[in-house]
Amino acid sequence: MIEEASKSVDGTGNPGTTIASHSEHLHWSLANMNRAMNGGEFGKWSESWDLKEANAAEWDRLRGELRKEFELLCAGLRNQTEIDPQYLTGGLALAAHAAYHLGNIRQMKERVRQNQEERDGTLSK
Repeated sequence: MIEEASKSVDGTGNPGTTIASHSEHLHWSLANMNRAMNGGEFGKWSESWDLKEANAAEWDRLRGELRKEFELLCAGLRNQTEIDPQYLTGGLALAAHAAYHLGNIRQMKERVRQNQEERDGTLSK
């Protein structure tokens, strides 16, 4: 999976979004929601797309941090007795946003594998 995570989806090898970049963007989004719910400031949106490639250690770190932020968000929401309307709106938007990126990651994985099979000559029709 690590090789798949860093490949551009168009199969040309040109820079572009990757599974790693979508994963980092989703991690960034969850971390910012957690920070905002605790009174912190939101980061710069453009920074959420800085990661394009990940080696094995970075990929493991990213997956662990993504899981941690997800678990923190779930725990934070479970502990809410009253939620500020802006966080409720933000949380609902984040759910749709996360679903979009998770779906995109799924599609990218299939595309990268298909491109690899085509290059290897192992694509079954």
